[in-house]
Amino acid sequence: MAEAIAPPLAVSASRPRMSAWQLAALSLYWFGSSAHWTAILITLLPLQAEAIGGADFKGQTLANILAIGALLSMVIAPLFGAWSDRIRTRWGRRKPFLVAGTLGNVAGLIALAFIPSTSAALVPYILAYMCINLFNNLATAPYSALIPDVVPAEQRGAASGWMGLMQMLGNFLGGITGLLLGALGGVRGAYLGIAAILVISMLATVFTVREPDPGAVPPFRWGEFLRGLIAPFRSRDFSWVFWTRFLVVMGTFTVQGFILYYMKDVVAGGAETYNYTFFGIPLAKDVAGATSFFILALLVGAIISSLAAGSLSDRYGRKLMVYISGALQALVVLVYIFTGNFEVAVLMGIVFG
Repeated sequence: MAEAIAPPLAVSASRPRMSAWQLAALSLYWFGSSAHWTAILITLLPLQAEAIGGADFKGQTLANILAIGALLSMVIAPLFGAWSDRIRTRWGRRKPFLVAGTLGNVAGLIALAFIPSTSAALVPYILAYMCINLFNNLATAPYSALIPDVVPAEQRGAASGWMGLMQMLGNFLGGITGLLLGALGGVRGAYLGIAAILVISMLATVFTVREPDPGAVPPFRWGEFLRGLIAPFRSRDFSWVFWTRFLVVMGTFTVQGFILYYMKDVVAGGAETYNYTFFGIPLAKDVAGATSFFILALLVGAIISSLAAGSLSDRYGRKLMVYISGALQALVVLVYIFTGNFEVAVLMGIVFG
């Protein structure tokens, strides 16, 4: 893949302004990646973890799979990002990683689609899930740098807005996977559909984005790289932001990752089929569909708050918005502890979002 090794950024500070279409195209891969992870983490992985581990051990099985994948991502993402900073090819620094990572990710998705959901499949399943995490980070860690690489400073807010929109649309598509399982042909069809979306969004990004010439800089040195990872923690503000973000994300994914089991074991009392109704309106008869409605409610709340949060934080300060949102998320968890009502669960999904 590499022709010469060259580290980071000596790109000219003056970049041409980008059109709305170019900004949208730049973030197309976030659409595919967000649909990919939302569908897997919210619907497909919990369903398969229960099939593999059984009803009594589904939570433990899911936790083991998620923990291994998260640990791998935490270690390798900075390495792939730093590698892409320091490499030069005729196709650019980021796009070769995007292509290779997507193809490897798709191979992992195909493996998950065809691995039988039996107790003997746990180890192959974990290996395939590790493959997805490895190659997804190979793609997304370098891809994350394309906005500062390509977009002029005065347009980075707009570029971030397009990124957020693409992520939201991807979350919506991934979130309704539970409602579409029948039409897709079950879990296997869902994985194959996700693979197709990922490839299409990758190709659209690769063929529409032009990377600037990074110039020449000194070679990669492990000592400098490791010191660079540690250096930000010398800032008190950075350390507080890092660890509080760590706690918030941990809480968010704990709720989202296990919400399917909540819908089945708490709301439906463990029943395989159940009439999930919202104030008398029937919404779903299975746990995957009920989970999708929770995700849709979550996205409604996310859209509403996203539109308001920027101006409110400008007026009242960033930290106040963080305090309020953290308190509301904690309230949702407390409500879930004391109630098993589907209507309440959906309404709390809006608050949580």
